[in-house]
Amino acid sequence: MAKNNTRKNYEELVQEVYQAILDYENKECGYQKIEVKHNVKLKGKSGVLHQIDVYWAFTLGGVKYETLVEAKDWKNQVKMEQINSFKSELDDIPGFPKGVYVSRSGFQSGAITTAEHHGIKLCVLDSEKPTINIFIKETTTFYDSLLISINEEWSKQNKLSDNDLERLCYNITQESAVLLDPNKAYVQLYKLMCEDATPFYNEKDNIRHTVEKKLYGDWFLMTNDIAIPKVKIEKYEFQCYNKSIRTKIEVTVPQYIIIDILNKQKHLYNAATKEVELNISEDNLANIKTAF
Repeated sequence: MAKNNTRKNYEELVQEVYQAILDYENKECGYQKIEVKHNVKLKGKSGVLHQIDVYWAFTLGGVKYETLVEAKDWKNQVKMEQINSFKSELDDIPGFPKGVYVSRSGFQSGAITTAEHHGIKLCVLDSEKPTINIFIKETTTFYDSLLISINEEWSKQNKLSDNDLERLCYNITQESAVLLDPNKAYVQLYKLMCEDATPFYNEKDNIRHTVEKKLYGDWFLMTNDIAIPKVKIEKYEFQCYNKSIRTKIEVTVPQYIIIDILNKQKHLYNAATKEVELNISEDNLANIKTAF
């Protein structure tokens, strides 16, 4: 598999994974939180300053327990010589720390035998990045066929003909129409139409519904005329229908599998949620790889 991380990024990934594992285990057992650190300097018994890729320590019953992790983002497998070098480093650190060797590309047979002899834990950490398809359905309600009924009595009192009303309402659309309610407050007609159509928002696509709204009290439609700025109305009606658009979005799920070589255990780490699933079975692992 292609190399996806620089050395530093791979070390930080290892730190992140082990932080998640320890957080999970400590939560299950009720232990104290353990901080996993990256790029720690420890002075050996020989006086040599050792650079540790990933490190954590905790005290239990007055005894300090330390773990040192070597992380290698190499194209080739780790050899026995690298394990022996790591063992020398562990021997030089006071307190008999535990050792973990993590590699992206695995270990040669000699390295596995040597690590098992010295009690060094070997793990392979690599990525599984399946792509899942998420479909988002967006439903929009459309409105048309708007009819506004003018109050006939008011029209007669103001001596307005049909031609007058047509001229007064010219260029007024459902989006631009403004009403004056009985409390002398201005309201957008389109807003009222949206509220009136609420019961139909969950209907199937392209099913038309006619909505009729009777208006009680003094309701006026504002015009574009200076002499007659408003006309009294008594009801309005319109049709509404829904239309859905289905959008496909491809999402890459960043998952990492860490394999304990000696204990034959597999763990799954989700980098997006920073959650870990321990001891997953081969069947579950296969499902993870193929379900997407």
